[in-house]
Amino acid sequence: MKKIEFRLVNPVRLIPVKGDSYVTVETNGAVTIQDPATSEPRAPRYRTLVDTGKAQLKLSAHGLYRKVEIRLRADEASRSDFQREMNTLFDEELIERYL
Repeated sequence: MKKIEFRLVNPVRLIPVKGDSYVTVETNGAVTIQDPATSEPRAPRYRTLVDTGKAQLKLSAHGLYRKVEIRLRADEASRSDFQREMNTLFDEELIERYL
């Protein structure tokens, strides 16, 4: 719910973006816009194939793309740690795929 307060000096025109909106205008100039319309939940863009806690391997909705997210603390973010997480992700993906 949005609440806007201002003095009504000029006429006010409100256009709902979508769905139904309930508008209340009070004599002190307070305008309350309540939009009860709920948006449809979007399908996830990626689904997680493997999650190791530090890294995730995700697959796009249509299966065309893979996305790798690796999060390492600054004190452990070395090239070898990064490579280890990459290897773990793809090894676990193979295990998941063939089990």
